[in-house]
Amino acid sequence: MPVFDGISSNFVPWDNKKPCLEYESKWEVVAFRIHALNNIRAINARLETSVRAIETLLREANEVKDTDVQNSKQLRAKAALVKTTETLVADCSKPLKALPDVLSTRLDVFMHRYRDEQRNESVLICQEMLDSFNKGDITTEEAFEVLETRLRVLVSLAVEAQANIPDIIVSVLHKGERRTPS
Repeated sequence: MPVFDGISSNFVPWDNKKPCLEYESKWEVVAFRIHALNNIRAINARLETSVRAIETLLREANEVKDTDVQNSKQLRAKAALVKTTETLVADCSKPLKALPDVLSTRLDVFMHRYRDEQRNESVLICQEMLDSFNKGDITTEEAFEVLETRLRVLVSLAVEAQANIPDIIVSVLHKGERRTPS
């Protein structure tokens, strides 16, 4: 029987009994999405740090009047550019974790395929750029622009599309049914 506390609410006293409640909750498994995002964001963080360091070296090389110091900074920038490109190729060559068959949606499949395509394209473009750079066909600045472009592409891949779709749209797309994989 409910008891009034004298101020504002009624409650059921527990006495010497502990309450028992069973509550079933189903959560969507999104570990595969988070793994892909973490992988791409780690690549982006390494690449962005390296790109900013190369940018600083190139700017310093252009500001220095002494040719020996300028040549030294340009050589350091070239070495950093080659190392960064090789690291990017190695990072993008590692495959993403496979999608689970049951839990993935069409959007997951599309994003996984798109991320793989862009990573593979980054590998090819960077390898071609590195070959041209080593042959002397392109300048350090042109090679640097390629790295900056690849950074922008990879940053665009680090967006979780399903986190941006409001639940109301999802429920409308599923004809009012809220479905959670079990």
